[in-house]
Amino acid sequence: MAVFDFLSMTDGIVEIQRLPLVHTAPQKTAEKILLSNCIAKKFCGFFKEDLLYFFYARPAKRTTKAKLIVLDDIVPVVFIVKSELDEIKRVFPFDSGAYEEYIKYKYLNPDPRISYCDCKPIYRNSNIYKYVIPNSFSAIIQYVDKMYGDNTNYCFNKYKGESELSPTIINNRKKDKDLDNVLNLIYSPDADGLKDRHGLDDRRRTVEIQTSNDYHLSNNLLAVICPNNLLNNGQLIDKIVNTGAELIPYDCYEARTVEEHIRIIYNKTIKYYANKEYIKGKSA
Repeated sequence: MAVFDFLSMTDGIVEIQRLPLVHTAPQKTAEKILLSNCIAKKFCGFFKEDLLYFFYARPAKRTTKAKLIVLDDIVPVVFIVKSELDEIKRVFPFDSGAYEEYIKYKYLNPDPRISYCDCKPIYRNSNIYKYVIPNSFSAIIQYVDKMYGDNTNYCFNKYKGESELSPTIINNRKKDKDLDNVLNLIYSPDADGLKDRHGLDDRRRTVEIQTSNDYHLSNNLLAVICPNNLLNNGQLIDKIVNTGAELIPYDCYEARTVEEHIRIIYNKTIKYYANKEYIKGKSA
């Protein structure tokens, strides 16, 4: 049984609007996506299958593991798309790509009797399935409601205080060590911007959605947040404009580090959501 199975069994309707999905890609990859009009799945070495990844509303993905962005090819481009999927393969309350980091720093331990060093990767990875959220948008909305209260708090990374959690969460936490562990990960305090003392960033608090299908942009693309140097490519700009999507450029030369790019992109995303009344906040 997964720790969030109770979300699918919760009675009542949560009146929270469904948010868009976000896919972030380095500029070189984003150009191929626009030309093909499709975000294609690709093989995932972690789950050993073809998958396409989205984050729920928040552009938390980093396009490089380096601290500095020195090439235009890896500057982030964000696709904001409709939250409509033919199939949802899995949902996690965090970035599954950092799962081994969560174990390494002892937020998530597959078995308290086994140390990180002694636990083989194949065993560690198999235990990630304990943390799935039921694979439906209704369960995701329930999760946002119970952990953040509303879409605005979720987008601004403002989770509920532990004393404000719903009785459902509190009662399940008392009897489920795995739920307690994942909540400790979410509640790990920020020490440097969006990062905790181990360097784990806001992806530990961002809902990840996986699908095993390609995602076609026709009639689904809402907005593209891109570096202003992409404006020089008339063919790609026409691709965006012809879909009816909003083009939101940003000055990539104001930022050099990955985290500086993320802050700029977050601000652009928040303004877009506020303008479209997905959230309450600062609009343009």
